[in-house]
Amino acid sequence: MKVYNYAETLAMLNEVADEMGCDTLYRDLRAADMPDVSESCYNAHKRSDGTFVPGCIVGQVVVKKLGVPALKLWDGKWGMLSVSRMGARDLAEWLSSEDVRFTFKALELLRIVQVEQDSDTPWGEAIDQAVEWVTAHPHLDDDK
Repeated sequence: MKVYNYAETLAMLNEVADEMGCDTLYRDLRAADMPDVSESCYNAHKRSDGTFVPGCIVGQVVVKKLGVPALKLWDGKWGMLSVSRMGARDLAEWLSSEDVRFTFKALELLRIVQVEQDSDTPWGEAIDQAVEWVTAHPHLDDDK
């Protein structure tokens, strides 16, 4: 099982933001891919042409950096929860079935980035705010 620490997770988030643009707003991406959906965060999107693509910044990391297919995120279930609509913590738990884990510190980084992007914060700024939050909480353990 691969365990991603804080530095690795931050690097993946920064790569996604660089690829997509640090000024990316999730709501604009969702509107382009799924114009009939006006709220909520999706880890994967189903476009009107039937193709599946990564969605929010966390979904982008999971698909583009970890190699989990967008279709698997869209169709996946964990109990009664849809994997596509999971928050970062539940998604990380689901990813353990894909032999992927995050340290607690890395998971908190993902969680805060997702919260920020859901508040219409551009991705580059969302990452900066998440780093600031994690740095302000030195008790977060990067070994577990």
